Amino acid sequence: MNRMNSSASPQWRSAMMLLVLMSIAMPVAFNAWSALLNNFVVERAAFTGVEIGILQSLREVPGFLAFTTVFVLLILREQTFAVFSLALLGVGVAATGFFPTEYGLYFTTVLMSIGFHYFEATKQSLSLQWLSKELEDAKNGLQMLMFFYNDTTSTHKLFSSTMDLETTIQEKTL
Repeated sequence: MNRMNSSASPQWRSAMMLLVLMSIAMPVAFNAWSALLNNFVVERAAFTGVEIGILQSLREVPGFLAFTTVFVLLILREQTFAVFSLALLGVGVAATGFFPTEYGLYFTTVLMSIGFHYFEATKQSLSLQWLSKELEDAKNGLQMLMFFYNDTTSTHKLFSSTMDLETTIQEKTL
């Protein structure tokens, strides 16, 4: 049975809608965290370059540990783990403002980063499983069309610029 076209559930409860909502939620949460980092940690927590460097280093540690996703999936379903990871990302971002100390910000950053890296791993996998081959073909066709459109548009702009340049040169020589 195809999960994408199940007639038993409404359209808004489809796998595609979950992927769309999760794909919107992740950049919103990450950009909110980035804005907090750029403003809050300098003004409220009085971070200097050293503390920001440590914070960024700690943020990348869960990325190295993302391979442990495979072991977590032995216990949890992939969809459940993706939603849990996204919630962990949200909790990490939301808690950032409540911990304006050095160690509090380190903790919330690691929490946010664990959610982010696990979520990205599971979202990629779910997308590959749920999106149909036809959708991938349509996406590839659209990308090819955009490539040719952009190529044609740039050729037209280049040709127009060259013609304008030739006209200007001819006018100056007369």
